[in-house]
Amino acid sequence: MAHDLLTDASFAASGLFHSAAAQTMLEQHRSGHQNYGGAIWSLVAFELWRRSEPVAQGAAVPAKTAQPPERAALVTAA
Repeated sequence: MAHDLLTDASFAASGLFHSAAAQTMLEQHRSGHQNYGGAIWSLVAFELWRRSEPVAQGAAVPAKTAQPPERAALVTAA
């Protein structure tokens, strides 16, 4: 389920996260090289929420907020 959601065209098209970075996290977690369970769970929960909200259907998009530096590689620039 996580792999399907985070490698889906809709996830990449949202422009909210770097899909290549998410895919790398998934691969490293699956192979056992890194434990990204918490980050992957957070991305999956957010993506499921995003798809269920009117914003996903083209309503007004809320303003972006500053992200913590440790997430900088995953979050796309404004």
